[in-house]
Amino acid sequence: MSKFVVIGLGVFGRQVALSLAQEGAEVIAVDSDMERVEEIHDYIAYAVRLDSTDPSALRSLGLQDMEAGIVAIGEDFEANLLTAAYLKQLGVKKVITRASNPIHRRILEQIGADEIISPEDEVGRKTAHRLLRPNLVDYIDVAEDYKLIRVETPQDLVGKSLGEIDFRRNYQLNIISINKKQIPEGEDTTEEVTHEAVPTSQTILEPDTILVIVGKEKDINKFTGKYS
Repeated sequence: MSKFVVIGLGVFGRQVALSLAQEGAEVIAVDSDMERVEEIHDYIAYAVRLDSTDPSALRSLGLQDMEAGIVAIGEDFEANLLTAAYLKQLGVKKVITRASNPIHRRILEQIGADEIISPEDEVGRKTAHRLLRPNLVDYIDVAEDYKLIRVETPQDLVGKSLGEIDFRRNYQLNIISINKKQIPEGEDTTEEVTHEAVPTSQTILEPDTILVIVGKEKDINKFTGKYS
């Protein structure tokens, strides 16, 4: 199981932590605000209140086995910078942090942050993707040139088996899981309530399902463009 630590549980950090947990990852969530910690602790593996600018406190979490550390502290750049630097010192494989302006980005690059993102830019890109591809629910950059997407099952594929469609041969993509949606009794909103963790070649695609797909960006774009 992949393991991640998310530090800073504002809107952006909370969403990252919940999204990773929903995809089956083990997540440690950290914030200095106990209220934010309590809001998320039922949905992830471990949530803790501590000061991430204290290297001994971070060390106590045993982060050496983490696939990545995501520093999502938005309002305090000094805390963001120190936390990213300490994660690097502790041997976290990949440190991802956020920058709100070009100066912050350059400073973070100098301390060795592996990936620097701007949540505002990400929102803009995701909005553009969804406008161009109405079936696209969400996407995550998982590595260079690779994306993980959640997309509504195209109507043309409903009723077919995964073996019949053969995503790997025909689209160079892999199906990670299938989320089935239904409208809970008495509710107005649709939510995902079941999760098929290991789809097989015999799995039949049903209406109102979400496909979780991973692959190269060019193949993802080709697939979503065809069924948009």
